[in-house]
Amino acid sequence: MLAKRILAACTLTLGLTAASLTAAADFSSADALFRQRAESYEKATQAHDAYEAMLASLQGEDLIYAVSQMARLDIYRGGMNQGVANADKKAAFDHCMRDTAKIKSTGRQEYYYFYLACMGFRGKLGTDLERLNYGVKLRRIQPAALDASRNSSGQLLGGFEGGGILRVLSAVRANPMAKPLGLYDPQEALDFVKLALQSPERSYKPFPNPMRGEDFYENYFYEAQAKVSLGIKDGDDQPVRAASRLLDATISRLDDLEAIDELPAGREPETMFYKQLMRQLRADIDQCLQANDWVPCLTSKIR
Repeated sequence: MLAKRILAACTLTLGLTAASLTAAADFSSADALFRQRAESYEKATQAHDAYEAMLASLQGEDLIYAVSQMARLDIYRGGMNQGVANADKKAAFDHCMRDTAKIKSTGRQEYYYFYLACMGFRGKLGTDLERLNYGVKLRRIQPAALDASRNSSGQLLGGFEGGGILRVLSAVRANPMAKPLGLYDPQEALDFVKLALQSPERSYKPFPNPMRGEDFYENYFYEAQAKVSLGIKDGDDQPVRAASRLLDATISRLDDLEAIDELPAGREPETMFYKQLMRQLRADIDQCLQANDWVPCLTSKIR
């Protein structure tokens, strides 16, 4: 009987030890701050710092999650918060690239997406020389990023963050400024973002509901931009007009979702930011198509 009690006690102790080793970190406070990111750059920074303070004690999925949240906040701080000084924007993206390096060894899509996204945003804020430097780095990393987006048969598929890797590369391929690096290819830009839109439904902590590629409405913005770029390349206004119709339909859908409070839960700030970009691109298309030479006019709008 005593031996059985000792065995049971040892089993319980081992079970508790195993449970403590596998227990997920408590991100509730940091997640609460994350939900306030749209209030100001300072609020987004507080949330970022809350995740950063936990890094030293994290590993595995918890580390990937914390780094991912920090990157989401850096993208928001540097690219979406209003009234932010250029130096602070650059600092956010520089911070993002340093932090995502902490999960580079995982080879996961999270690393490639956030690293590429922050590099792309950072490059846009730089001088021509800095743009070239970041473009070279992006060209160097893109084969591995694309490999992370392939299935066992080598087929490209949309994945993490609504096809985020393919979305970023679509933005690059659609930008005429990528020509010197050999990265400009509007048709490939369109192909990439269409695959992103087909990303299957999955859950993304801390957002409450599963989301598909179609729930990441920035994909529609980049689809429209790819069509505009394709029209510019071919000197054909039909893809540009198709982009205009796509923007109209997407903006209308977002208006309806906003009216009934059914925007993608937890991603309302990012969704509304891209809605503004859609409105601006739609206005640019109207303005340029009325110009004597719409091609250089629209070319100047894609940056």
